[in-house]
Amino acid sequence: MLARVEYLNEPATISSDVEARVLHLKKLAAEAITLLPQAPAEIGNAVQAMESPSALVDLIASFMDVKSSDKQQLLETADLKVRFDRVTELLTHRIEVLRLQRQIEQNTREAIDERQKGSAAARTDAPDSKTVGRNRRFLGRASETGGID
Repeated sequence: MLARVEYLNEPATISSDVEARVLHLKKLAAEAITLLPQAPAEIGNAVQAMESPSALVDLIASFMDVKSSDKQQLLETADLKVRFDRVTELLTHRIEVLRLQRQIEQNTREAIDERQKGSAAARTDAPDSKTVGRNRRFLGRASETGGID
C-alpha cells in the first residue's frame, strides 16, 4: 500500500491571534480536566507543557469524547485557526455537559440527604412500640383505679 504524504510546516513565528487561541484552549482543557474525576494529572501537565499550537489542538482533540467523524474532520482541516475554533467549540460543549452532570449529581445527593434527615427525624419523634405498649398499660390501670394522680 502506498500513500502520498504532504507535510504541513508550522509558521516559524506564532501570531498573537494563534497565541490567544492557545492560551484560551489550555484554559478550557484545564477546566475540563478538573471536571473529570478520573482524569490523570499527567494530561493537564502535557497540555500545559505543549508548545506547538498544532500539536496542542491535536492532543486535546485526541482526548475528547467526540464522534470519530468529528475527529476525522479535524484531522482533515489544514487551517490552524479553523481547527482551534472547532476544538474550542467541541470542548466548550463538553464542559457545559460536565457542569450539568455535576450539578445533577449534587442535587440528587442533596435530595437523598434531605430524605434521610427527614426519615431519621420521623424515627426519632415517633414513639417505639414498647413505649406505646407501656403507655396503654398505664392508662388502662389508671382508668381501673379511677384516674391519674
